[in-house]
Amino acid sequence: MSAMLERMVDDLRLRNYSPRTVRVYAYQLRAIARHCGAPPEQLGLDDVRRYLLHLTQERKCSWSMWRQAIAAFRCFYGEALGLEQVLHALPYPRREFRLPYVLSRAEVERLLHVVDRARDRAILMTIYAAGLRTSEAVGLAREHIDTGRMLMHICRGKGRKDRVVPLSPVLLEVLRQNWRTDGVGRWLFPGRDRTQPISGRRVQAAAQLAGERAGVFKRVTPRMLRHSFATHLLEAGTDLRVIQRLLGHAHLRTTLIYAHVSQRALAAVRSPLDTLNITMAPRQLAFQGF
Repeated sequence: MSAMLERMVDDLRLRNYSPRTVRVYAYQLRAIARHCGAPPEQLGLDDVRRYLLHLTQERKCSWSMWRQAIAAFRCFYGEALGLEQVLHALPYPRREFRLPYVLSRAEVERLLHVVDRARDRAILMTIYAAGLRTSEAVGLAREHIDTGRMLMHICRGKGRKDRVVPLSPVLLEVLRQNWRTDGVGRWLFPGRDRTQPISGRRVQAAAQLAGERAGVFKRVTPRMLRHSFATHLLEAGTDLRVIQRLLGHAHLRTTLIYAHVSQRALAAVRSPLDTLNITMAPRQLAFQGF
């Protein structure tokens, strides 16, 4: 790591950036250095633009990775090196509008039933019951469970913001049972080390395996359970601003995306195909798709 890159990392830590953001920015700058064969402080605007084109045209990277790269370069060249011309010349990508995939209540029920390990079932139930991000569920400790007020304290969520969410009585009993069999130390969901919490990748693998066993024709992720939590609350009549607070969204427009996938609003729409007088021929073979 070059001296200027180390200085930027130290500055980010002094500004109280999250460890994940520091790692992402450092990764992006090391990546451009490997691609161009020179330390990042020796690269210019043309090098950065060529690397961004490489990410989008050749590697076909996601919008989020592209955004992370530009944020890292703006921080390094614009703030650490003071090159204002690079800071303002970097194009910022147009945001993609993608709807979240949501599980039905029946799919969530099937998925939770087929999880073998009690710890994996407990953490997936926690994500769905409270709409948590994976990192938030992984970081839960005993002191975050307030049984007297039936609340869970989510500490240092996205943006290092704390919040509280309701504690489901059903979830509380599941957490108690899991603690009796798997509890040790302070973490609700300990990993293999037992002194550290379970890893996010382990939770992702558990969700994907459960989806396959449950016969869900989607690639199930923990984030999908969070999306399902918000959508099911909206369909049950919960106010959007309440859902915003539960999810920890800074802006209501982020929460509004769930209005686009809510079944309650779409159920009243009747397709014009249903008004036509069409009779379907009987199927010759049983359909095994969906």
